[in-house]
Amino acid sequence: MKTLRNIASAAAVTLGLSGTANAALFEDVNLTTFNVIIEWFGTPFTEELTPLPVAYDFNVSLLEFSGSGSDQVGYFFDFGGTRLSTSTTACDPAGGNFVGGCDVVTGTTPIGTTLFSGLSAGTYDLGFYNGGTPEFGRLVLQFSKVAPVPLPAAGFLLLGALGGRGLARRRAKRA
Repeated sequence: MKTLRNIASAAAVTLGLSGTANAALFEDVNLTTFNVIIEWFGTPFTEELTPLPVAYDFNVSLLEFSGSGSDQVGYFFDFGGTRLSTSTTACDPAGGNFVGGCDVVTGTTPIGTTLFSGLSAGTYDLGFYNGGTPEFGRLVLQFSKVAPVPLPAAGFLLLGALGGRGLARRRAKRA
């Protein structure tokens, strides 16, 4: 597991990668998951991961949040200039890229909740904001590769049946 630490504004951002990784941390298509770990040591804090290139289609799930009850952390997620997270204006006080809508994870959000699914490979912008509680905390988001959908065996059986029926019809016309 390789780790990259970036500490800014009393917040630490750790990109934990599972599997093998080279210098291009997010472009190794052999990875099936990686975690974005946000730790903060006082509020308010803001942290942006831009750009965040992902080389495969993926889902984003909540893996861990240290808050409880009404504690919350806001996040924005952008792709190609389009805001994907817009359910609340809770991040607007942070200003800058945080204005325009964000989503929140609260102490009551179930671990394992899928926050985004079926996102396309590309370059994203990701940001986090906490203006209150918990004053110290940790948030972990898991990015997992979307498995390709296999053509079911029934599809091959259907094609075989249609081909067989065509051959039977052809033989019936000859007879």
